Amino acid sequence: MKKEQVEEAKKRVKQKKEFFEHFRTYATMSAMFFAINLFTSQGNWWFYWPIFGWGIGIVSHYFSVFGVPGVGVIDKAWEEQQLEKELRSMSAGEVENPVETPLDLNKTPIPDVREKNFGKTGTRMNWFELRE
Repeated sequence: MKKEQVEEAKKRVKQKKEFFEHFRTYATMSAMFFAINLFTSQGNWWFYWPIFGWGIGIVSHYFSVFGVPGVGVIDKAWEEQQLEKELRSMSAGEVENPVETPLDLNKTPIPDVREKNFGKTGTRMNWFELRE
């Protein structure tokens, strides 16, 4: 094993340990917020606000350590992999995940509704005349 790999593994283990410590603190403080709220002001529930705000931080910390589910950690290696993938698809002349339009506007004629709406006299026709 190379020295760089060992250092990278130590760094990843440290990041995971810090996340789990952060999560443990979050869970403990969430219970404490609930208990304080329960015993001090039962009719006015506020404990979920700090839990929600801190929860956003927990989710962000999770994504930075473990990555987005189905994608992985978005770091330099991921960027390089995506860049290579894009370059391969561009050189092959194909587009990955092309956008499909329901109508091809070049082939679908757009009806001219001016004459139908206003008629030849310039007055607006009623709804029943438009349904023809």
